[in-house]
Amino acid sequence: MIDVCVTKGYVPGFRRELNVRELGGYEAADGRRVKRGIFFRTAALGDFNEEELERLGGLGLRYVLDLRSAEEAGELPDPEICGAEQARISGCMDADGNEVNLSPSAILNLLGNPRRKDDDPEEDIVSAVAEVYSSLAFDNVAYRELMAQLEKGCTPLLFHCTAGKDRTGIAAMVILMALGVDERTIIADYLLTNEYRYEAIERKLAEHPFLSRIDLFELAVRAGEGVVEDFGRRVLDEIRQEYGTFEVYLDREFGLTGERLKALRDRYLE
Repeated sequence: MIDVCVTKGYVPGFRRELNVRELGGYEAADGRRVKRGIFFRTAALGDFNEEELERLGGLGLRYVLDLRSAEEAGELPDPEICGAEQARISGCMDADGNEVNLSPSAILNLLGNPRRKDDDPEEDIVSAVAEVYSSLAFDNVAYRELMAQLEKGCTPLLFHCTAGKDRTGIAAMVILMALGVDERTIIADYLLTNEYRYEAIERKLAEHPFLSRIDLFELAVRAGEGVVEDFGRRVLDEIRQEYGTFEVYLDREFGLTGERLKALRDRYLE
């Protein structure tokens, strides 16, 4: 466990497990840096205490996007954030257009009961969850709405899901990609979740000391409570495989042509 206070994007005044951070400070390919105090990512706002909500209100947010399913949001609704437009658009849909619960507990269930079965159960589970992750980057209505708000300049903004790590983590990837941040930094930001949620991960493993000795169970916990690097890299690999370059991806998925992409970077880089 590292001291998250010294990491990029640290926002003081919140419990670590809420995974509250911003995207400001990361360096883009042209040497400029993402402006601070613009893009915030968190876990579910319903888990914030009164003091944390007050701090959140002090960020001057203009837009809040809840990426959870209706089921998740119904169990733990977002509180009202003064001065901010708030929307909920599921960040994960199945092939039939149904919202998917992608909370930590749901991920654990998916890992324990993958859709596909084969002779190598560990590989099957990894493939099943990685497939779900990588699919989030494509034809995602929630991410299109998020990027539209960026283009409109409706910032500062905040986006979140249940634990602020999967749907939120890939949304952060897309934003950083659009701003010209390199792949290594994008993955490093994605993996910071494991530092913020270190205690939650270790607590879950400690609840099952014998099962935790089994590699497959440990993987399930680390994917359910944190993030797995291979899953994050799978997202970027799938984008390259489908579109060749990140620029083509941003154009085809979000309409960010070269001119619009330049305008976005000029707005949010300094």
